[in-house]
Amino acid sequence: MTHELPINSIGTHRHVNGSSRVPQKNGVANGTNGHSTETNGIETSHANGYSPSKLKKRSKDFFGHDREEVTRLLIQGLEDLGYDEAAERLGQESGYQIESPSVAAFRHAVLEDDADPDLIKFLIREQKYVELLKRNSRTQALTVLQTELQPLNYDTRRLNVLSGYMVSDPSGDLTWTTILDGRQKLLSELSKFVSPSAMIPQHRLAGLLDQVHRGQISQCLYHNPISSRPTSLFTDHKCDQNEFPLRSPIELTQSDGEVWYVEFSHNGKFLAACGQSRTVVVYDTHTFDVRHKLSEHSDNVLYLSWSPNDSKLITCGRDAKARMWDMISGRCILIVDHQEQGVSSAAWTPDGNYFVTGALDKHAQLCLRPADGRGEPFNWPTALRTQDCAITPNGQKLVVMSTENYITVYDIPSRREEYSIKVAHRMTCISVSRDSRTMLVNMANDEVHLIDIESADIVRKYFGQEQGGFIIRSAFGGADEGLVISGSANSKVYIWHKENGTLIETLAGHAYGCVNAVSWNFANPTMFASGGDDKKVRIWTKDPKPSSLLRRRVSSQSSHRHTY
Repeated sequence: MTHELPINSIGTHRHVNGSSRVPQKNGVANGTNGHSTETNGIETSHANGYSPSKLKKRSKDFFGHDREEVTRLLIQGLEDLGYDEAAERLGQESGYQIESPSVAAFRHAVLEDDADPDLIKFLIREQKYVELLKRNSRTQALTVLQTELQPLNYDTRRLNVLSGYMVSDPSGDLTWTTILDGRQKLLSELSKFVSPSAMIPQHRLAGLLDQVHRGQISQCLYHNPISSRPTSLFTDHKCDQNEFPLRSPIELTQSDGEVWYVEFSHNGKFLAACGQSRTVVVYDTHTFDVRHKLSEHSDNVLYLSWSPNDSKLITCGRDAKARMWDMISGRCILIVDHQEQGVSSAAWTPDGNYFVTGALDKHAQLCLRPADGRGEPFNWPTALRTQDCAITPNGQKLVVMSTENYITVYDIPSRREEYSIKVAHRMTCISVSRDSRTMLVNMANDEVHLIDIESADIVRKYFGQEQGGFIIRSAFGGADEGLVISGSANSKVYIWHKENGTLIETLAGHAYGCVNAVSWNFANPTMFASGGDDKKVRIWTKDPKPSSLLRRRVSSQSSHRHTY
């Protein structure tokens, strides 16, 4: 199919906010910014310091960068910003084109409604297949899958995912499968195979600015932006160390035994702590008064998990029971007692309708249950005992850590296992990032690993804290999860810069024994909590002195560290 070429190589321009194209003479805008008209294509005078002699003296260098590349990026950036006429004028004045006519024709062919899906092999055939599914043309889609995609044998894993779309509607979960967004994504992918000098990658200027921003963040050790306002391009990015929570003026001492786990609610209004005591303590973070004491477990409480809307709390006991509590009344509203040994962990689906429990026994180790208690639980077929588990915030993956040193990732919609890997050292906990892309894993060899959930690759390692044979938990920290924080067997808290792995702070605050768990208050980025063998929950803030109402003291000195 033939396609008409765009009128010029910059492409078709939009006109918004009532603007109209400026009258032209010999291709140059007339009567704007003080410029005179042209005579025989030669500009005769300029009112704002611009002259042909200056044009001739322009070098190809622009502060160490190629002038043509910079100019073409500016043209693209102006178009991205919606300043189409300014982009066109810059192209005319500089003599540079954003892309060649042939590349413009290629872009036009991909984005047009009647584009031929066979122009590019795998990517366009994939788009064709998904669009047919969206139109409910499943017979045609199956033909494309079997006769056009599968014979390429390009990406077996991706083909398996595409095949799964035949039995489940992808449009509800994958926003990129809309026709417009899908073709824009396709164009972006295809541009990677074209020389950048011929076809500038989409939104390249914005991408370069983002790289600069990320580069500055990687050098900002105390990165914890407490303001929601975006950082300015006019100044270098640097967070104020005085806004970082380095002090622990608040001690909470209501726990009767060692504190093994702490977790802030999602809205930051509450903090729950559990451990050696059979009682779970829930604090109001405005005053740190006790909101609830949950006391129905008959043995130690190993773990707890807030529901997405913070209205419920699941507690996991060594008494082989998990309990769900209503956080308004403090009443137990559901008991899970199908395990034979301790319930080690729990995690909620993002909609709050289901939750998963992990157990240390060899029966019902991993169960998906309705939150209302109705219906039968789904038991994942595994022989591995679950030590910890987490559901990604996007609801797509269930990440499971076993006592046998395996990390297993399941696809929740299909309930299928995606992969299972065995690690060299004993693991103690996992924590999943809010963007659903990475997880933290504490290792018994005194390392914390940042692992890509999709590929299972180790992205970065953090060193310094002491793990030993104890259950030490780490977590993401900082307003945008730019930090990694962990307890340690030497009574200290360790904080690293996530991107560059630098150990930022080693904080001493607990009297003795292990700091078993930490939790960052994402609703108040200048606060985190730690729980330790000294029976204390410590609140870390940027403020050196709390009010007298918040000061708590303890005198207990016993310690009984816990292991699974």
